[in-house]
Amino acid sequence: MRAVFAGSFAVRLVEPVRQRLAIPCEIVAGDEAGVVDQLRDADVLVSMAFTKEMAAAGTSLRLVQVPGAGLDRIDRSQFRAGLALANAYGHEAAIAEYVIGSMIALTRSFQRLDQKLRAGQWESQWSVDAPPRRYGRSLPARRSGFWASVTSARRWRGAPMPST
Repeated sequence: MRAVFAGSFAVRLVEPVRQRLAIPCEIVAGDEAGVVDQLRDADVLVSMAFTKEMAAAGTSLRLVQVPGAGLDRIDRSQFRAGLALANAYGHEAAIAEYVIGSMIALTRSFQRLDQKLRAGQWESQWSVDAPPRRYGRSLPARRSGFWASVTSARRWRGAPMPST
């Protein structure tokens, strides 16, 4: 068996795959354009791309394995009968978690807040008019966090302050 790994992402998978192989297999690795000549006797292509040139050179291919979820760079019109296509799947929940986490991080300024925290300053998006806190100094509970925004809003509207 002969497997060709094409492209920077696929090439990183050569050693982990080699360690798991239970059958003899010749492995060729290189960039997508550079391996086209190596596809002539290949059984498997592991790549994020499949082009017209790859299809023409890979007449013995039995499997194109895409080591990712998408098929954006796979020209499926170049597949002949008997050539199988497989891609990675099963990480939909992780991608959804990443997207939601990124949305929260961006809308809540997590990067800026993290930089301030690492510099020793506590700054919260909820502290509307409270000055930033430094470790070791504490503001009264009424002037920090949630209560700072409540008291600020009540003062602005002229509403009476709650007694504590």
